Amino acid sequence: MMTFNVDRQQHIFSYEDSADLIAASSQVPIYCTWSFYMGHGVVGGMMTSGYTQGKTAAELTRQILFEGSSPANMPVIKESVNEYIFDYPELKKAGIEEKFLPAGSRVINKPVTFYESYKGLVWSVAGVIFLLAAWVAVLARNIRYRKQSEAKIRQLNAELESRVLIRTRDLQETNEKLTAAMVDLTQTRGHLVEAEKMASLGELVAGIAHEINTPVGNSITAVSHLEASTLEVEAKFSSGSMKKSDLDNYIEVSRNVVKIILSNLQRAAELIRSFKKVAVDQSVEERRRFNLSEYMKDVLISLKPQLKKLPIKLSFIVPSNWRSTGIPEPYGRLYQTF
Repeated sequence: MMTFNVDRQQHIFSYEDSADLIAASSQVPIYCTWSFYMGHGVVGGMMTSGYTQGKTAAELTRQILFEGSSPANMPVIKESVNEYIFDYPELKKAGIEEKFLPAGSRVINKPVTFYESYKGLVWSVAGVIFLLAAWVAVLARNIRYRKQSEAKIRQLNAELESRVLIRTRDLQETNEKLTAAMVDLTQTRGHLVEAEKMASLGELVAGIAHEINTPVGNSITAVSHLEASTLEVEAKFSSGSMKKSDLDNYIEVSRNVVKIILSNLQRAAELIRSFKKVAVDQSVEERRRFNLSEYMKDVLISLKPQLKKLPIKLSFIVPSNWRSTGIPEPYGRLYQTF
């Protein structure tokens, strides 16, 4: 394809029109040597390009004008500045792969890829997707960590509930044991209090019994004396030797013995009465109205056996008509002090 731009009818065609006509009629790939035929059905080849030659000449001119290079010292360019140029659509049409092209070949009219057209947008979207993916990964990790934490919390709650149930059961058993122990202690305390009362009452009984023995013994002695006097008077009366003086003497003895017996029996009766009051109040704790003066006298009478053993003189000053309402038992505990 040289410069034949005129047909038989002397019609003149431009280079581009000529290339189009030839490409339309050719059944084989078309190669040429001028770059201005590119894009008109020509596959390509080692192209002579006015642009490339002009660029090379301009570079030489720049060196001379702006860098001060001397044309005489500048080397002559002997190597061609032409390059292999191929049209991408024609390569595809001819079924030629780029890997078979000469090294350094330049392929033009390649379809612009979406990436090349929207490179900035692609990178922006990729960045956004990356950030979203990273955020999703973070959220997924957080969700996984949260699920693991929730599982641990549920496990801990189950363990805590189990421990609480065990501790509650243990506390209930301990509470039941403590309740039973408190009942036993209360009963034991009641028994001890009763035993203490009985022991104190026993001491009081022993003291009262000892105190009662004295008037009873005196009464027995007086009765024995009266019995002896009676036997003696009876013997004299039976023998007829009884004198008036003997009868007078017997009557005097009888009068004295009766006084002694009456006095001792009254004393014993008073001791028994006082002991009875104090003993009843010791065994039964109930509120009642009582004369404090009389009750304290009974307590002092009950305390006489203990007071005799001690160098203590006990006295009290209470109005004789002073009546009190309450439990008299604490007053009766005075004997425990001694």
